[in-house]
Amino acid sequence: MAKLALYKSAPDEDQQTRGHRGRFDGRHWWIAPLAWGVISLTAGVRLANAADAISKSWIEQSNRYTRQLFDIQLKHSPEQGSTEGIARFDVEISDPRLADELAQQRELENVLNALKTDSAQVSDKNVQQDLDILQRAFDLQFRTDDFARQHLVTAFNPSESVFQGIHALLDNQVPANRRLAALARLRKYTGLEPGFAPYAELVKQRTTEQLAKPGVFFPPKTLLENQLDRNPNYLKGIPQLFKKYHLHGWETAFTALKVQLHDYDAWVRTNLRA
Repeated sequence: MAKLALYKSAPDEDQQTRGHRGRFDGRHWWIAPLAWGVISLTAGVRLANAADAISKSWIEQSNRYTRQLFDIQLKHSPEQGSTEGIARFDVEISDPRLADELAQQRELENVLNALKTDSAQVSDKNVQQDLDILQRAFDLQFRTDDFARQHLVTAFNPSESVFQGIHALLDNQVPANRRLAALARLRKYTGLEPGFAPYAELVKQRTTEQLAKPGVFFPPKTLLENQLDRNPNYLKGIPQLFKKYHLHGWETAFTALKVQLHDYDAWVRTNLRA
């Protein structure tokens, strides 16, 4: 699934320091917008029902099915896993390449196919209803993603993505013993860790692949200009976060990252905004 922001604006400068604990709803760390909404809604209904009938085993059964899909999404969107408080994701970063997007969709489809088989043997109507809702939501999401891959040039914004990935760990609501992982995450974004290429370069390659397709739709020029105008806030915000939480050893990686993000923005001005 597409992982980076389709068409959304960047936050203002205030957001460099205030809490950012909601889900990342841009498509950088992709929790499928349609499917995530359904998962959140059904979870809320279950909690409300649990207050009336806490012994209902269907809630636990339905949660187990939902969790299988959720775990796949977090595996491919580890920054979101960090916001959920799952420490094992803290040193990981998302992969913006098409191969990872397709791998995630295949994994989700495999789980959904298994759930479809299981649903034939589910007797509880509440569980059956949840499974039907999930199947429909992800089916619609897959069709939406297929269309985007064929026809859209996405407004990827690595400055925003990297800032949010760091901010997911450098936040007052994150325990101090987890914040050190932001250094490893920064080095991976920058391509300084073995096996990792610069994140901005991977995003550029992904966008170039889309540009090569005939008849694709470009993102609105106003959106691109808005992103470019506000990206300096992200670049100022990253070192501010490291300084705020008294972390050291980030300077070399950030110097390289800053060059990479500036280069990407210059490429956008030449290839997308014109």
